[in-house]
Amino acid sequence: MRNAKDNFERITSLLKVSSNQIHVYLYPDLTAYHQAAGWPDMQDWMVGHIADGAIHIVSPTNPGPMHDFDSILKVAVHEFVHIAAEILNPTMDRPFIVEGLAMYLAGQNENVDLAARYMLSASSIPDVATILGHDWGIGIYEVGYAFIEFIVAEFGMTSWCNFMQTLMFSRFLVCDATNSMKCG
Repeated sequence: MRNAKDNFERITSLLKVSSNQIHVYLYPDLTAYHQAAGWPDMQDWMVGHIADGAIHIVSPTNPGPMHDFDSILKVAVHEFVHIAAEILNPTMDRPFIVEGLAMYLAGQNENVDLAARYMLSASSIPDVATILGHDWGIGIYEVGYAFIEFIVAEFGMTSWCNFMQTLMFSRFLVCDATNSMKCG
């Protein structure tokens, strides 16, 4: 895992954004983090978020039962990607794009294949309305990651950034009552 400065430079360079100093609030354990975030009953996988341009995250030395030191470092990168992406396109409001990009640039691909296999075997693949909607349900992170990975592999990161920067997804990608994706 690269250090914080390397990741900061890598992400701001890839997304072609500039950012001032980022504040990071580190919580000693999962309980303290969930209490401070106002989510006392949140699931244990939730260990970081951004608020007001700052990263709030559990200490990597005491990450809780679902994470380890290295995964918390990736979560820190993930949350920084959210800050940079918001600079790139402040109107972006599609969870699958927001989370997919953060997972992709943070290198959080460990569970993507496993989650995809589970969704296929359980017939629980999110429908188009869920993917394009504002639902943060199961599969959004994984579908988003796969979408970003495909776009970057086919067209390159520069094309992806140009696409993200210039489009307002809420007006471009919509679903009709039959869950058919339409552009316009």
